[in-house]
Formats: sequence, C-alpha cells, structure tokens
Amino acid sequence: MPERDFKKIIDSATEFAIITMNRNRIITSWNPGAELMLGWSREEVLDKESADIIFTLSDIPEAPEYEVREARLRGSVTDERWHRRKDGSQFWALGRMMSMRDSDGEIAGYVKILLDQTRRKMQQEELEKINEELEDRVEQRTRDLIENRDRLRSLANRLNRTEEIHREELAADLHDNLGQILAVSLMELELLQRRLSDPDATNIATIKGLINDAIRYTRDLMSDLKPPVELKGEDLRTLMNWIARRMEKHDLKVEIEDDGTPKPLDEPIKRALFQAVRELLFNVVKHSGVTSASIGLSTRDDLVTVVVKDRGSGFNPVAAEVRSSEDGGFGLFNIKERMELFGGKVNIDSSPGKGTAVTITVPLETQAHERQMKG
Repeated sequence: MPERDFKKIIDSATEFAIITMNRNRIITSWNPGAELMLGWSREEVLDKESADIIFTLSDIPEAPEYEVREARLRGSVTDERWHRRKDGSQFWALGRMMSMRDSDGEIAGYVKILLDQTRRKMQQEELEKINEELEDRVEQRTRDLIENRDRLRSLANRLNRTEEIHREELAADLHDNLGQILAVSLMELELLQRRLSDPDATNIATIKGLINDAIRYTRDLMSDLKPPVELKGEDLRTLMNWIARRMEKHDLKVEIEDDGTPKPLDEPIKRALFQAVRELLFNVVKHSGVTSASIGLSTRDDLVTVVVKDRGSGFNPVAAEVRSSEDGGFGLFNIKERMELFGGKVNIDSSPGKGTAVTITVPLETQAHERQMKG
C-alpha cells in the first residue's frame, strides 16, 4: 500500500488515537483521533513532546519503559490502563504498542494505538459494585437466616422442655393427688368391707376392683407422660428399648433393628426424637389396626436415621396434611415441623391398606460431627 494511502487511513481513523515515536519516545506523528481523544493538537506535540505525556503521573516512567521494552523484544504488547488528557482528566483505554523497523531490520521507533474504553470500564465497575452489594445482601440474608434458624431451634428446644416439664408436673400431680386419693379410698373400702355383711361386701369388692383398675391406669398414664429419671442422658438405643417396653402395655410389640453404629445426639434433638417416636407408636396403636411395629436405627455420614414402620391400614399423607392444617391439629405433621426446626427431616411413606413408614433423619451431635469432619 502506498505511504500516502496508509496516511489517509490513519488520518481518517478518528475513533483511534494513533501515535508514532522515535526510539527516544519523542512523538513523530499524531493523527486526528489522537487530537480528539487526548486534547493536544499536532502542532503542540510533534517533534516536541515525549509520548510519556499521555500516561498518568503514577505510571511514569514504569509503564512507558515497560511497553517499549516489550515491543522491542516481542514486536508488540497490548494492555489496558488509565491514560491522561491535556486537561488532566483520565480515561481508560485499550492500547497496543508495536515496534517499527527500518530497511536494515533495526528498530526505528514505535507506534501506539489507543481505543477509548472508559464507558465499558465504568459499566464494568458499576456491575462489580452491584455484584458486591448483592453478595453483601446475600451474606447478610444468610446470616439472618442462620440467626433465625438458631432462634427457632432454641425456641423448639424450650417448647420441648416446657412440654416435658408440664408432663412431669401432671404426672407428679396424678401421683400426689389422684393416686393418693385412690389409695386412701381403697383402704377405707377395705375397712368398710370388714364391718359389713357378705351381700354388701360383694358390691364393695366390685368397687375395689374398679379402684384398683383406676390405680393401675393412673400409674400407666404417669409412666407414659414422662420417662423415668434414669433415662436422661442415655443413648438412643436405650431410649428406644424403653419405648418398646412401654408399648407392650398397649398390646403393641415393637422390634428394634440397629446397625450398631454410635449415634451421639445433642440432648435437645434426642428429647425431640424420643417424643416423636413415642407419638408415632401411639398412632400405630390408635389407628393402624395392627399389634406389631418396628424401629430401625442407623447412621450414615453425618446423619442418624430412625424409621418407624407398621403394616397397618395406612393413610393418604397429602389428605391427612390438609385435614391437620384445617383442623389446627398436631400429631404426625407437628412432628415433622418440630424435627425440621432441629435441622432434621421427616419423610412419610404411606397409602391406604399398605401400612406406614415414617423416616426421621437428624444431625449427629455437634462435637461428634466436628470430629468426624476433621478425621
């Protein structure tokens, strides 16, 4: 291409600043695009100024020397950086520095081409700012969710403890009042029976039998309301064994299948799980129409799984959940909500005529989980 045609192309490229310089970086050509982009006229800079004037003061002399060195060694170098206009303002530009050689192959000078990318830079920085703000919001929302989850778990723990306390108070009240009244009534009837004739004694014997039944029922009710004190702090298998024995009094035989792995649980979760399994087995007694059920215990990864299963009449879980919500009921779906507050999950697998399997998964004890993760 003839030199004059090449010069026309350079002069017409107003979107690009095209600058040539000698080996000492003194400007030797300055196209109209450079005048528009940088503010200096050709007369102000040609053969007078170093190309260093277009760099920011903080970049001089490192940046110009770096570009010249890389262009000399590699032929060209491309970078993005801030550049300076005549009025001192700055703009972000994509730049390319190339070496120019003479007919002997020696470096005669350099050419630098600039494309103003300030708008794109501003948009990118704005996008990064928006992303940072979004990340901050997400982090804050995550912290809020974690705090809310912890508060809900604390509330669930307090609710469970409050329920236990009420059970204990009710059991104590039954023992201290109703139980004592029944016992004293039985003693008085026995004294009365000795004084009366045989026909009257027969009626009294019937009343004594009823009072004995009431005493046994009261004792069973007290036992159902709260586990014995010695069960506190016991492992999960021991708690399940206790529940299984209690169910025998309700004519329900419960088999326990345990994989034998350790199942350390935080005390609040263990209490909630104990109450959940007991409630599920009472549901079997009341609704399933069978006399046997099973409890499966296993550990995998960082979760303990408990499966309560029966082969009874079953039900439609979706319809039951709707009824529970409409009636304000608790039962099975209250168990689900409570276990979720402790970080657990409840899955209900049931259909009419095909029995029910309720699977509860809860996290291992916090310290045990941390040891497992470190191991």
